[in-house]
Amino acid sequence: MRILLLTCLLTITAITQAATPPITHQLQMFFGLSKPGGGAVSYQEWQHFQNQDIAAAFDGFTVSETIGYYQGAAERSRVVTLLINKADIPKAQSLATLYVKRFGQQGVMMIQTPLGQDQIIRVTP
Repeated sequence: MRILLLTCLLTITAITQAATPPITHQLQMFFGLSKPGGGAVSYQEWQHFQNQDIAAAFDGFTVSETIGYYQGAAERSRVVTLLINKADIPKAQSLATLYVKRFGQQGVMMIQTPLGQDQIIRVTP
C-alpha cells in the first residue's frame, strides 16, 4: 500500500512539474501612451488592453507606470514585466503588434533577458 501511495505521489509530482515549463526569461515591454497624431491612450483604453489582452495571454505580470523619453520628448508609458518560458516570447510579440495597430504606435520596445536559476519561496503553514 505504501509503495502504491508513493508511486502515485511521484507520478502526480512529475505531471505537475511537466505541466509548468520553467521560467527562462525576464521580458520587459515598454508601451508608450502618446499617440503620434496627438492625444494619448486613455486610462480606460489601457485598462481594457491590460485586462483583456495581456491577462488573457499571461497568468502573471507586473505593470509599472513610468515616464519615458522618445525622440527627446517625455511621455507617459507602461512597462510590463513578465517572467516566462522562452516559448512564450511569440505571445508577447503578438501583444506588441496588437498594441501598435490598435493605438497607432510606432513600436513597442521589448527587452529579453535570459535568466539563470529561478526560485520561488513559499511558506506553508
